[in-house]
Amino acid sequence: MMHIKSNSTQSLLELAVLASSVAGLLYFGYFQLAPWIWSQNVPFDPREITPWVLPEMKDRDGIELYALYALMFLNLFAVHALSRAWDRLAGRPVRYLLALPLVAVAC
Repeated sequence: MMHIKSNSTQSLLELAVLASSVAGLLYFGYFQLAPWIWSQNVPFDPREITPWVLPEMKDRDGIELYALYALMFLNLFAVHALSRAWDRLAGRPVRYLLALPLVAVAC
């Protein structure tokens, strides 16, 4: 992930802010797209496919599980790319200026 040269607390904190802000944006995006994601479920009668499981089945997962898996991998790639870009920023003042909106997104 982030190339932490000195293992400093500040570098770890910056990585945590980046990861939290990406996760917060993806969390928001998932719930904005949730009605569309849930509309992609294929309606079927579970008794036709697995009648022997019905007594044990309380809830059934649909397509949202696959959307969450995709977002998990997107989160990993986005944090990696952002940490690379974050390391390439020239000066510390620019990093602190960009850190404020990222903290706001993370909350």
